[in-house]
Amino acid sequence: MNKPKAILFDLGDTIIQYSDFNPSRGNKELLKYYKNNNSELEEEINLLGLELSKSMNLRRDETNLEYTCQNFQRLLFALMNVELDLTPLEMEQIFNKHAYTRIIMPGLIAFLDFLKREEIRIAVLSNSSFSGEVLEGEMKVLSIREPFEFVVSTADYCLRKPDPRIFKVCLNKLNLNSDEVWYVGNKLEYDVLGANNAGMQAIWLNRFNEENSFGYDCKIVRNYMELETLISSCDIS
Repeated sequence: MNKPKAILFDLGDTIIQYSDFNPSRGNKELLKYYKNNNSELEEEINLLGLELSKSMNLRRDETNLEYTCQNFQRLLFALMNVELDLTPLEMEQIFNKHAYTRIIMPGLIAFLDFLKREEIRIAVLSNSSFSGEVLEGEMKVLSIREPFEFVVSTADYCLRKPDPRIFKVCLNKLNLNSDEVWYVGNKLEYDVLGANNAGMQAIWLNRFNEENSFGYDCKIVRNYMELETLISSCDIS
């Protein structure tokens, strides 16, 4: 097993740990920019948002086609006949800031320092309806954006993992072959299968000792210390 020249990371629960997702908080912040805001309107928007997201997420999973937060918000507020004095990007940023709680994944900073010493390049590929600009903003707030060469969000490229073509986009950006890059993620059905489809070495960050029920080809680590050990044991290509 050869040492990777680059590592692609998933974002959610791989680099950033998300919790307490509450879209009503994001909508509440957005409606502060609407002069006729009231509690009934907030409730109607939240209910419609849940209905739309359930339908759209189902179709997204069936097709591996990504929709964007900006398009979703444009539809949601247009259906409610609500116009906000904000750009689409500003709406997305405000919602993202208030709808989640986020912290850096345990062990990440020390692992990034290790990769820098080993001269292993790093970048991000995330299944997300949020644009790459917004995801980069999250990383900047947590002071972890700088070492990553780029951040690819599926919101900007239409296709979602595990479609191998979205991985190909990243390989082209890195100018590397698939056998030179590892992919690290926490989801079997998106990250591990996607890396398999793309011909990349899949690393499953399996923090909770889940079963590889599909038998996908991957190396399994429970934390970043184990991944560091795995890399250190590799041959240098």
